Amino acid sequence: MKISTALVAAFVVVACLLQPTTAETEASTLLRVNTNTQGAICYKACPTGQYCPRGETNCRAPTGDLCFNPATSLFQKGCDLGFKCSYGKCVHKTTPSSAHGPICYMACPTGQYCPRGETECRSPTGDLCFNPATSLFQHGCDAGFKCRNGKCVYKTTAAATAARTSPAHGSICYKACPTGQYCPRGETECRAPTGDLCFNPSTSVFQHGCGRGFKCSRGKCVYQ
Repeated sequence: MKISTALVAAFVVVACLLQPTTAETEASTLLRVNTNTQGAICYKACPTGQYCPRGETNCRAPTGDLCFNPATSLFQKGCDLGFKCSYGKCVHKTTPSSAHGPICYMACPTGQYCPRGETECRSPTGDLCFNPATSLFQHGCDAGFKCRNGKCVYKTTAAATAARTSPAHGSICYKACPTGQYCPRGETECRAPTGDLCFNPSTSVFQHGCGRGFKCSRGKCVYQ
């Protein structure tokens, strides 16, 4: 009987020692709450508009005013100064200088375009439409064009059909060319300009000389 009583007492003492303290419980709870902000970065490839924040393993779209910050790999409320939320991700705000920035060759989903001076695909808003000739969004389209899927295209008329036979009005060529060579619109091969011809990135065609404020450098019109 004494041995049995002693064993019970010993069991009670051990159980008390193994019971977590209030401080330990609070620390454990705090650790679980902060796992996401201190977890491993998720490198999962996500669909457009979805992101996999650090500490998680699945892609998801932000809700409410949340936006994904690539710098921290976390969702946050709004974006920092100089940034805007585009497709659920914080990106640099577009400035007027983007109209003269480098052309973006990113492959975009149907209905989305990457205008020059930017690095992300996006859909036009309001009456904006993407102009392939300038690689920019503009209000409406020029005469003889219409906006379809957010892009200015030729209207289906006899005149437009005849115009499309001219290389100057053909499809833009996105082929990567060696330095000094260019693939003008309406063509499929890279070539160097001859004579006084120079490639105009705004129109994607060769032309005689360059416009005011531009010069021909390595066969391409650039700002002076």
